[in-house]
Parts: sequence; structure tokens; C-alpha cells
Amino acid sequence: MSAEVLRQRAVRYRRGANRNGLNKKLTLAYPSIKFTMSFKKRASSLLEIQLQRVAATHGFTPKVLSQNGLVFEMENLNAPCLADVYGEAFHELPQWIQDEVRRIVAVLYEREGIEYVDITPYNFIEKNGKLWIIDFGHAYYTEPMNYFLKEFLLGNESTWNPDFK
Repeated sequence: MSAEVLRQRAVRYRRGANRNGLNKKLTLAYPSIKFTMSFKKRASSLLEIQLQRVAATHGFTPKVLSQNGLVFEMENLNAPCLADVYGEAFHELPQWIQDEVRRIVAVLYEREGIEYVDITPYNFIEKNGKLWIIDFGHAYYTEPMNYFLKEFLLGNESTWNPDFK
């Protein structure tokens, strides 16, 4: 069977591939073929998609693969959010994750002028030792800096943003 035939078959299974571990089985059976899963989302604004594209240039968020108006398709990390793995308490996260959350938010602000204020365990995903940030619906470009974000980046806040509970 040719690689092209296998790719075409894989496309047919994309929507339900992770049910029953199909994507994993296909990857193990055909390691030379990359099976990319995607996730579609409806953005709250075009700015949300733009900010995600900017964050993706730093490797912080899944890449936007396509866009049609407010609906966009991105790489699917296929992993649970931090809340599902570690619970909702920021101080109970492993220290490296706490540090990485701060670093990601700081880089977005300092290098791109993006204020990511929806700092909750539902908007971060850990996969294979890497932390990803998702959902830019409440992020924006602005001055002055949001009160919580300022305290969070200074290390004075060791909790999730209470405005988003």
C-alpha cells in the first residue's frame, strides 16, 4: 500500500481518530507518516486569532492552520488542561509549571505587548514536558497593564486570576 493511500485513509479517520486510540495505532504502524490532528474553534473576535498567531511564533500555542472568518482550525494538542491534571490550585502545580506560566505570560507582554489576563488552569496544557497556552479570547494589546497581570509577573500573586473563576 502506498504512502498516499495511507494518508487518504488517515484523513477519513481524523474526526474520531482518538477514540479507541486509532491515531496512536496508525502512528505506530506507519512511523514515517505524520498524522496531524486539528481542532476547530469559533473565535470571539478576529483579534483572538491574530494574538494566537503571534503567540505561535514563540512556540507557546498551537499553530493556526486555517481560518474562515471567525472559525479557525489549529493543531490539536490532544492533551488535558492543567486543571484536569493538577486541579485548580496554582500553588499545587509543580514549580517548573508555575515558572513557565509566568515566563510565557511575561514574554507575550514584554516582547509583543499582549496582555493575557485569563490566567487559569483551564487555559494551559502540558504535553511531553512542554507548556502550551490556549484561548486568547480575553487577551488584548493595551496600556496600562492589567492589575492582576502586573502583580502576577512581579511574583506577588501565587494564584489564578480571580476575575476568571
